[in-house]
Amino acid sequence: MTPYQRGNRDGLLAFAAWARQAANTEGREVEMCERIELAATSDVQRRGARNIGTNHVRRMAVYNTVAREAERMAEALPCDPEETP
Repeated sequence: MTPYQRGNRDGLLAFAAWARQAANTEGREVEMCERIELAATSDVQRRGARNIGTNHVRRMAVYNTVAREAERMAEALPCDPEETP
């Protein structure tokens, strides 16, 4: 494995970790929107919280897909002989 390939693999894994963290953040935002929706006093507030929550769910799904693809691409690179025991 060349230093370039090693850097590429490490970069992909770091990107996947970032995407997983972003998905977790979006998941927390979804939970917050659900709490706001339950506590809302008007239909406009409920609808707004539901719409914003839906957007967070969509972004969470995209981040999870990106993380899976980055991990898959990192695994597709050749094995690093320096890391094998």
